[in-house]
Amino acid sequence: MRLHPGVNTVADFAGDGRTAQIIEGWRDNGNAHGYHLYVVLLPTLSGAQDWNVVGVDGPHFGDTITDAPHTGEDVVSSVVFAKGLFDGRQATLLLTATRQWKDSIPEPARTQIQAYVLRRSDGDVGETQDYFQPVASYMTETKYCNADAALNAELGIPLPRNYAGGDAQTGC
Repeated sequence: MRLHPGVNTVADFAGDGRTAQIIEGWRDNGNAHGYHLYVVLLPTLSGAQDWNVVGVDGPHFGDTITDAPHTGEDVVSSVVFAKGLFDGRQATLLLTATRQWKDSIPEPARTQIQAYVLRRSDGDVGETQDYFQPVASYMTETKYCNADAALNAELGIPLPRNYAGGDAQTGC
């Protein structure tokens, strides 16, 4: 799903007819370490006119997810929302790639690829009604200079329109 800054409306986001609002905002740091912040909202299942935040499960359950574009040609971490198959069924996915750089961001680095699937909560207290559950994670063997290039090479995700990485498959 191609997103733009501000509010993005995505029909049938959850596969149950509910239309989502995905808010993309920019957190400017005044340097190369600004980032996009994403908040996903879905209507309540009860049919009320309320919007619920869709959580993101992980080491710390959160209400947002962020990327780290750095200077653009050396994207550190990338976030993509997609539709695809999971366990043989259509699913809404959240895919991330995070380069594990050590000494210098522009240097090639192995990249952590993570996949999440949108789930409905079973009603546990403290959980959001809907959330992205981690379902797969691996570290690439290939070293990448750009997280968008890693998602392209590893999962076939098309490069963004504003891709500024190198021409090699690794983004270098």
